Amino acid sequence: MMAEPKCIAKDSGGGGLPMDLYPLKAQFMRGEKIKLALEWDGLLPARVLLGIFSLDKCFHQEEILLTEDSSDENKVGQEGKKSIKVTEHQAVEFAIDGFDTAMSGYGVEIYRLGSGADLPDVSRAVGQEREDVCPGKRTTGLPQNEGEKEGELVLQTAFDVVDSPRKCLRYGFVSDFREEDADHGAMLWLLKCHINLVQFYDWSYRHDQLLAPEIEGTESNGLRCSGNYTDMMGKEINAATVEDKIVRTKEYGMHPMAYGAVYAASKDFFISHPDWGFYNSSGKPFVFIDVFYIMNLVKGSPWRKHLIEEYRKAVAIMGFDGIHMDTYGFPKTAFSHLSAKPQLVRLEESLPSLIDETRQELGEGAYLVFNNVGAWPVDETAGCRQDAVYMEIWPPYERYAHIAELIRRAKRASGGDKSVILAAYLKPFREEVREQALAAARLLMGAIVSCGASHLLTGENQAVLTQGYYSDYVKLEAVEADCLRRYYDFMVRYEELFYDPQLCDVSMTHTGWDNFEYCCTSHRVSSYGEAGKVWMIIRESERRKCIYLVNLCGQREDYWNRGKQTPEGQRNIEFRIQVDSRPVGAWWASPDGISDGTDPSCSNAVDMRARNLSFTETEEAMGRFVSLTLPRLGYWTVIWLDFVDG
Repeated sequence: MMAEPKCIAKDSGGGGLPMDLYPLKAQFMRGEKIKLALEWDGLLPARVLLGIFSLDKCFHQEEILLTEDSSDENKVGQEGKKSIKVTEHQAVEFAIDGFDTAMSGYGVEIYRLGSGADLPDVSRAVGQEREDVCPGKRTTGLPQNEGEKEGELVLQTAFDVVDSPRKCLRYGFVSDFREEDADHGAMLWLLKCHINLVQFYDWSYRHDQLLAPEIEGTESNGLRCSGNYTDMMGKEINAATVEDKIVRTKEYGMHPMAYGAVYAASKDFFISHPDWGFYNSSGKPFVFIDVFYIMNLVKGSPWRKHLIEEYRKAVAIMGFDGIHMDTYGFPKTAFSHLSAKPQLVRLEESLPSLIDETRQELGEGAYLVFNNVGAWPVDETAGCRQDAVYMEIWPPYERYAHIAELIRRAKRASGGDKSVILAAYLKPFREEVREQALAAARLLMGAIVSCGASHLLTGENQAVLTQGYYSDYVKLEAVEADCLRRYYDFMVRYEELFYDPQLCDVSMTHTGWDNFEYCCTSHRVSSYGEAGKVWMIIRESERRKCIYLVNLCGQREDYWNRGKQTPEGQRNIEFRIQVDSRPVGAWWASPDGISDGTDPSCSNAVDMRARNLSFTETEEAMGRFVSLTLPRLGYWTVIWLDFVDG
């Protein structure tokens, strides 16, 4: 058996640029040229092989010469091969013809070639233990000699192509807006994680006056930024930095979202408009953390008119692409003082019309996201005219089973045609051992994505959220950032397996007890995320069956917001699956590579390609069945079977 190709460290030599590869847009539109940035390590000239993969297939492959000599560049070009001149201290860019897909994810891999090496046949590598991946000099099952680098998987990334960004929204955040924060790498990090929707958290002057008096502009000529201001929490903001980040976000193909609470106002504003406020049953105004006064947002109220006008100015003058409509989860009932006699208001009855009215005023081109805090009132709001179902998760939704339950609930309530986003903040990064925090993040992201949703977790310059006040984020260590970035790559690379709206979750109905459709015959599994077992999530469509495995073996509890132990790696997991027709193939893939994935140091070059799974078929009294064996499981793996049309 041939040894695995070595993974080269990102800063492995030459003293030049770090090693890196990433798309130049967070998401590409249908037919658009795919533009990639390549940062090399300074060892030039270098021959590399570029491969682009869609699920199990490599459908684009080309050899590229990286050179610093113009004559070499021209020579190779005459031979019909692509060449790229590498300029010191900057990433080089190259483009590939656009892809004509409605929603597809792709993996990109770069292999280092020696001067005389044959091209690896990456198109035949699927399903193999890599014997046919590496160039000709590797003809035995022995590892390469020390120092040999031919055929090594050096870099990888992913990208997706859609006909509408709304089909697959991935949320991140920025919250640093001082003058020195204008260009500190925040947007580039989000780009590398394929974030296409960016929440500008607490960018505004006041919640009741979003644009600061220091900002001068008109709707006709756009923003003209000047000066600093302080927000309601005492945070310093530079107007030019806000504008810079908005511009940079759009350059990267992302959509900047203006944070704006739906009912929060300053004390001064409330005092000027006391009848606009919401009051409790004791006749006192609602106040959040002694700073934010809760205003009356019922249909026809002056506050609602004022709020939507502030939203409109944020889009028209500041240049935001949409609004993040925040709530605090309370009050759920309040008294309106707009009439002579106080009137009881149930907010779940008023919030849907607020969302729809905001959409009406901003237009269909603007993006709109509403925060259902603690999943309330998601049943009433999910079907409104917004672009995603967004839920901020708090106790009592504390266990892994609650995560799956909430995602299924959101999909049902929205009709299954909206992106589902969970803001699930990981306090272990702030309170516990970082290795355990990273393990918790890997398991939680695996669970959320497997259920067909995305996770608002990262933002700024390699940061993660640990609590609801985003400005108090925690910065990731380099190893942690590499690991999470690879998980984002995996999510995008296999987009169709996670976000196809035709996939229906049957985890609770098609396994266990007398349900024989899906059965694990070798290991202890759970359909709802029990500690000490493999969590098996099952989703299927007419032409595809997917089994998602999140490894909770070795865990003593199932609370998602607690630090986790490194899972106990599992081997040779056997499955028996009922089918109605013969599969055309079965495959598996993991962001942990083909190892057991339990090493927390995650190189960006871990091989994430799909591999074939052999299977056997039997015909029994209950019908036709397929049996297959997954060789290994680290943190997170997906298995899928495809069937012919009809």
